Amino acid sequence: MRQYRYKVGQVVKIFPRAGAYVPRPSDKVTLRDSRFEVMRLLPETGSDYQYRIRNAANGQERVVVESEIGLIES
Repeated sequence: MRQYRYKVGQVVKIFPRAGAYVPRPSDKVTLRDSRFEVMRLLPETGSDYQYRIRNAANGQERVVVESEIGLIES
């Protein structure tokens, strides 16, 4: 059985899908440079798990699929 790759509390970076709407950041930090914390594990959609993540810089939350995020190595 397949399992979630990331756990609540882990810090990840985001890789938006091609063609997905990505709001333009208001400061010089790009979305790819931002750090996100995994807040909640959500149900699977098709072949990909979903996660609720929160931007560490501004607190904004979003839902992403597993293929859109990667672990930040400390």
